[in-house]
Amino acid sequence: MGFVDKIKGKLSSSSTDKRASTISPTTPANPASATPANNATTYASEPVAEDDPLRSKSIETGTGGRMTTYTGVCHCKHHEWTVELTPDQSKHILCHCDTCKILGGGAYTMNQIIPKSALNITKGGEPSKYTYYGDSGKAVNCYYCPHCTTHIYHHQEVMGPDTIVARTGLLKEGRDKFPVGAEIFGKAKMSWEPKIAETFETLPPE
Repeated sequence: MGFVDKIKGKLSSSSTDKRASTISPTTPANPASATPANNATTYASEPVAEDDPLRSKSIETGTGGRMTTYTGVCHCKHHEWTVELTPDQSKHILCHCDTCKILGGGAYTMNQIIPKSALNITKGGEPSKYTYYGDSGKAVNCYYCPHCTTHIYHHQEVMGPDTIVARTGLLKEGRDKFPVGAEIFGKAKMSWEPKIAETFETLPPE
């Protein structure tokens, strides 16, 4: 699963470029069948961070080992899902980019890159989708519960059709137990945040 776009320059948190974003009430629950939805609302969205994949050779997770199934649940418990991870994937990648801060309402988000087939929505039906456009001009589709807005996973088009980014902080069995594998976009970290793991200014070199 190679890159389509390479990391370029700085975070665009200070950029004045406003890209069109769309919100759609529903999209297919299974990432494998996700297709672009009809535009319901269009407006300007900022800031937009680099949208290149978190995945790189320096922090790439392994595919070997015994698979473990973890359970995720949204805040209102309307949606539930499972994620299958190998031992090497059972860790958090902390993202400190400005987009993650705004979408998540915190200092960073906890993520892991997985095959789309590893995530299965088991309750709640089709999640809603919010779409924005990254520096590459390609879409980043964020899938969330329409009732409580919990962000379940997202798909970056630059990553190709078979890879998604799951929120590991929502996995009940792994939230407190997973170690931190790496920190990315460290240049945007809050000044009071300590170093937790190997930290990269943007993304690790490929």
